[in-house]
Amino acid sequence: MSATFIKPVFGGRLQPDSYYESINGILRTLKPYATLRIMAEKLNSCGFTTPSGKIWDRQKVSTYMRKRAI
Repeated sequence: MSATFIKPVFGGRLQPDSYYESINGILRTLKPYATLRIMAEKLNSCGFTTPSGKIWDRQKVSTYMRKRAI
């Protein structure tokens, strides 16, 4: 048996719903009090990576929040 990796279709989710719920909750909580840089540091310190597996930075946080209307 060989395991095959199915790449999500363009625009598809790369992570399970629980991942997005966690990220969204953290960002909504921090939004009134923290800068984008601090939000990125918090996500990284909690062990979260971006949906594609990269380290968070302020630009990635900004793009993520904008695309999801957070």
